[in-house]
Amino acid sequence: MEIKVEKTIYEHLQDVRYELTKSPLKKSGFNKHLNFNYFELADFMPTVTKLFAERGVCPMFSITYDPSGVEIAVLKLVKGAESITFTTPTSEPTNMQGIQALGAKITYMRRYMYMIALDLTENDIVDASLDKNSNKPQPQTISNEQWKRLNQMYTKEEIKAMYEELGINNGKNIPVEYYDKKMDEYAKKLDGEPKEFY
Repeated sequence: MEIKVEKTIYEHLQDVRYELTKSPLKKSGFNKHLNFNYFELADFMPTVTKLFAERGVCPMFSITYDPSGVEIAVLKLVKGAESITFTTPTSEPTNMQGIQALGAKITYMRRYMYMIALDLTENDIVDASLDKNSNKPQPQTISNEQWKRLNQMYTKEEIKAMYEELGINNGKNIPVEYYDKKMDEYAKKLDGEPKEFY
């Protein structure tokens, strides 16, 4: 007589992950800022709910506090006496208030907790952000000689004001365009006509 060994909850979870790789899940969300598609809850929850139900696994999501008082999102998968718990710190939505912010946080954290538990992948947000910024042409900055010339023509207070205007803390980061503008301004102060200093 063959003895049937019941799978552990870990094996059931891995089965669900495997079944999801064969499912035609479509990313319906679109991030306009970073230009990539992402999963929304509705893209995978119907399939996930069916797969868990077939295996007698009950997922339970909550937001609570850990012993140190940090707010965390919790996704607990339960089957009989067995369970697996996934946790992560929460994040507050920006530019939202009251019930709208609460709803956004719950939806956002639910989505990410399921993605962690189910090993669902999408574009890396950090990489996407870096790639976007790297495509921007970097402004050419001034040479050592141009920096010395600027210091000879403007006072320390004026140089400091330039730093504040540009949002920098180093003279070597002054763009050449800005330097050219300041050279013209200095020339006009002398006799009203631009002169070349470079």
